[in-house]
Amino acid sequence: MAPVPVSSFERIVQPGSPYTGLQQRLMYMQRSPGRAWTNVVENVPCWPVAPGHAAISPGELSSYPMCTGEPALIEAIIRREKRLYGIDLTEGEVLVTGGALHAVSLIFRELARPGATVLCQAPVFTSIGQMFDAYGYRTRFFGSRDGELDADELRAMAREGATAIYINTPNNPTGVVLSPRALETLLEISAEYGLRLIVDMVYDSFSFDAHALTLTLLREAAERWGRVYTVNSLSKNYGSPGLRIGWILSAPENLLPLSGLLERECVAISGVSQAQAAHLLERGNAELVEHVRQGREVMMARLARMEGLEVLRPAGGTQSFVRLPVDDVEAFGDYALSRHGLALATRSQYRGVEGPFIRFPLGAPREVAERALALLGEALACYPGRVAPEVRAQRTRVGS
Repeated sequence: MAPVPVSSFERIVQPGSPYTGLQQRLMYMQRSPGRAWTNVVENVPCWPVAPGHAAISPGELSSYPMCTGEPALIEAIIRREKRLYGIDLTEGEVLVTGGALHAVSLIFRELARPGATVLCQAPVFTSIGQMFDAYGYRTRFFGSRDGELDADELRAMAREGATAIYINTPNNPTGVVLSPRALETLLEISAEYGLRLIVDMVYDSFSFDAHALTLTLLREAAERWGRVYTVNSLSKNYGSPGLRIGWILSAPENLLPLSGLLERECVAISGVSQAQAAHLLERGNAELVEHVRQGREVMMARLARMEGLEVLRPAGGTQSFVRLPVDDVEAFGDYALSRHGLALATRSQYRGVEGPFIRFPLGAPREVAERALALLGEALACYPGRVAPEVRAQRTRVGS
């Protein structure tokens, strides 16, 4: 296929839209259901064999669940954390939410104060950054290198009026897993400056090159547990985003106002979804984790062999963050979709990072991932804004 001028393909993502670029590309595909699309926009790991579901009882459809969560699901969450981390939680330390984003929203609305600043690990999913903006936070980003943090940099930021610290480990999209030493640093800083620490753990089943001690470290001392909130969900760790089930772990006094806020805005989380979630938690996700582990080895090797791509091996998570040899990754994303039928998640899905990056899922069905790689190669070969190797090398030298 011969290269085409940029002006000849349709621009899909509009900056003024209330929707993210990802959602706009999904809507574009929905308008043409008869076309054969290859969709790797989402990074939800896919079960090799469907895990099955619990039977729905009449009561789950005809009554409101408890606003704090149904006892069966809370007990399943407690048992899950005991198996993974060896910790003992009480029912009052668990709040069921409508997914992880709902959990993050509840926490940051409760903590919001005029002039509040949140210190945020970068990159961060753009919807979370938009939440910070909407609730009046000033956001300051900090990075990590090989799972370690710059303690002096964080302390300097904390002294300037920070309210909270948000981290995501394993990180979406880089796969960085923060080390025990980094977590201890965050706990020390939160104690020194009176900050709340929000730890997003929606990929904690997928820690491959580093051991995820996160919850054990955070929970072991009661005096620091009162400053910590952890967030988790069924969407990524159990490959079930359709259930819209997440949970927050924290001290009971922290969860009480959040459960009141949840009741006021939606009464309770779906009882049917909670029953399915409890069933899935008890079943476990070993097959899903192994599928991602195998896909990680296969897909990372495939990506590494593609000319011009810069691929770093993630320590955890279910995706790889890949730098493409293109001038404008958003234009390339529109080109790949409109001309090649390939739906990609591009850098616009994140804040705190620049560059022509895409997120490539490692837990997608293998045939879908293989087809996506073939289409990605075709699109890069034809794209008029491909950047030559010598130009890429120069841009890397000057830090662009």
